[in-house]
Amino acid sequence: ELTLAEIKRLDAGSWMSERFAGERVPTLEEVFAAVGGRLGLNIEIKEGAVETAVCEIICAYRALANSIVSSFDWNALRGVRKIDPQVRVALLAEEDPARLLEAASAMRAYAVNPHFDMVTADLCRDAHARGLEIVPYTLDEAGDIDAATRAGVDALISNGPRPARRPLPQAPGPAPGSPPSPAWRGPAMMVSWYSQESRSRTTSATGGCARRRHARAPPARPRPAGATPRLNHER
Repeated sequence: ELTLAEIKRLDAGSWMSERFAGERVPTLEEVFAAVGGRLGLNIEIKEGAVETAVCEIICAYRALANSIVSSFDWNALRGVRKIDPQVRVALLAEEDPARLLEAASAMRAYAVNPHFDMVTADLCRDAHARGLEIVPYTLDEAGDIDAATRAGVDALISNGPRPARRPLPQAPGPAPGSPPSPAWRGPAMMVSWYSQESRSRTTSATGGCARRRHARAPPARPRPAGATPRLNHER
């Protein structure tokens, strides 16, 4: 266990490059102050008991439209939803996709973050039918990125953007003669650069291009057949 003052003395940059030697670990509030609404933030809660502070910071910086709180600790996310139902949440999971979707629906979550090997076209369709975005982690290989894109994910999480900085395969559209899924909201993909080494023990924040502004239950927009997801780099 370290105090904030002790954490602030740590070198958070040398592991990546000598150019970043001496870089300090920012607090969540310092991250919000630095990005100034220019970037979207994915805030992962590592352990509970910080839900109120996270919600207060999001609201203080008027970041409800371009931030999301994610966690493997679903009880922490339930706490977030209870504290402020306007804060968007995403459930992380490494197994049991059916339970993941049920829990996310019950929580009225914004998205689900399954491990990439859980992703199938059926899972994407089921998530979209429930009004959920599907954003798998952690995809670093071009083949895995292509497979997830073809399955119909809305976004993806990666340790680096390079494998996705190229033409991506088209995501599937609705079957011929059938109406589009009411939950498909158009092209949307992000590449989230999130280094395992830089994770803090309690919370971590990743920043990227500002995402679409829409409320928890926006009017559905059909996803065009064969639409290629957009890229949204987070780090």
